[in-house]
Amino acid sequence: DAAVGELTADFTKDQLSDVEDAFETAIELNVRSNQNSFGLGFPNNVIEEPEIIFNDNTTEYTNILPDMLQGAINDTVIIRKRINEAELLIKKVTTHIAEYKDQSWEFKIQRKGKKESKEDWTTIASGTDISRIVDKNIAEGKSYVYRVMAINKNGKSGWSSEYNKVIGKTMLRPPSALDITSESNFRLVFSWNDNSNNEDGFIIERRLSGKDAKWSEYATVGSDISQYIVSDVRSKHIRRYDYRVLAQGLGGKSKPTATKSYQLILDAPKNLKANANLKSVLVDWAYRFGYDTKQWEWVGHYRRAGLVTPNRADGVMALGEKSLATIMQEKIDSEKELIVELNKELDFAKARVSMFASLVDYDKSQRTMLKVFKNFAFLFAILFTALFGGIILAVAMSYIAALYYHVFTIRGNDPWYFMSLINEEKEKNKNQPLLAFTIWFLALLYFTDVILEAYVYISLVVL
Repeated sequence: DAAVGELTADFTKDQLSDVEDAFETAIELNVRSNQNSFGLGFPNNVIEEPEIIFNDNTTEYTNILPDMLQGAINDTVIIRKRINEAELLIKKVTTHIAEYKDQSWEFKIQRKGKKESKEDWTTIASGTDISRIVDKNIAEGKSYVYRVMAINKNGKSGWSSEYNKVIGKTMLRPPSALDITSESNFRLVFSWNDNSNNEDGFIIERRLSGKDAKWSEYATVGSDISQYIVSDVRSKHIRRYDYRVLAQGLGGKSKPTATKSYQLILDAPKNLKANANLKSVLVDWAYRFGYDTKQWEWVGHYRRAGLVTPNRADGVMALGEKSLATIMQEKIDSEKELIVELNKELDFAKARVSMFASLVDYDKSQRTMLKVFKNFAFLFAILFTALFGGIILAVAMSYIAALYYHVFTIRGNDPWYFMSLINEEKEKNKNQPLLAFTIWFLALLYFTDVILEAYVYISLVVL
């Protein structure tokens, strides 16, 4: 069972033979176990529970294997459906490509500076079926306006709405909105807004408040991070300090955020109460420990994180000029690749169906052998009982016949002659009279019931 469970958990097509062998071995061992159990309890188990011959001919896999077979069949149906859907999509998109190309689509893209006049539009791309372009001829800090026109064999469209784009400069934008909060006097949480897209990290600086002290580096974090948590506060923060955050990158530092002053102060106890009697006063208060005595957990805190401007990669953007026909063809190619993979899955699913169908038949054959074994054992028991009982019954009947012959000669006024005959037979063999009468008596009580049961079950076997 362990080997079967390990193999069937996740097996491949190359392991099908091993899985099938493991199942067959497990089924065979299970049948042998049932045979041994039946043999050890025979014939008492048949006498006490005769229906065991008919209703106990299953293995541990009799109900499992059909479910596995049905699951493999369902997988085959699903994969076949997905293949059909992919084939239909390929056929449909192929038709759409032909319809699209028949229209001879083109696009014209123009650009001008934001401060230039309406007549200063410059065509930067045209005459090709594209859905996007990359404009590399730009300068930092300048603003550009773009518009696009569509053209096909039916004519030209109007110009699209204009889009203005400002090109940034290579500079560090300073962070902003520095905020400091405490969590039950255990932690300090610093948060700020990341406004730059090219920083290498951030520096938190601090100094003593109220004095002309110099700023010193307090902590550093990486890029695209807008929160810093101090877990070990203790006596390091009982004085008031000024804090600020700067972005670091491009070989220097940005301007700092606005200065934020903060001092860690213990909260005062609250809800002070007092109850008194003639001899004592009970003073009671509450304190914000940051622990929930109802849930028996530390109180969770909401930690505000600042906004993050993701860093942008350096270099020129990928061109990526694609027409709709190209996009549709890529979809066709991806569906063809999917069909190849689905056909592999389909072959595997079919192989699983064949394997589980074979295992269902194998389990059925093994259970049939178990049933035949039980029936033969039952018939042998009946034949043995009939033969042995017949011999004993014949001896008893012959002895009774001999007694009857002698008793028949008894005179009506001689009642002790019957006992004398028994005594004569007892002198010949001490056990003969006791055995004969005992067997005859038990036969009447026991074999009558057994023979009736045997007759009923032999009839059921024949039917």
